[in-house]
Amino acid sequence: MTYLTFKQPKQRPTATVENIKTLLSAKGAQFYLDRHTLVMLYEGQPYKGERLNYQIREIAILEGFKIVNLTQAIKYAIEDLCNYHYQLREGAKYEG
Repeated sequence: MTYLTFKQPKQRPTATVENIKTLLSAKGAQFYLDRHTLVMLYEGQPYKGERLNYQIREIAILEGFKIVNLTQAIKYAIEDLCNYHYQLREGAKYEG
């Protein structure tokens, strides 16, 4: 009798705000506010504005994240990180 084994394809992670933030943390990305602009320091390079968006997208795609909802997840992750750092700067307790 012959047995067939089917390998399951590796499940790609879904892009959610928490997954994106966890990925960036695991990759060693650091964030800070330059006035009212969020800046990501990654591998010694600062990224802000549209370049920040593209760099996070590139990191997520290289890690195998699904493209579905990636843009939205990045947008909300940046917004959440910005709120977090703004509240840290203001000395308020973060409620996110």
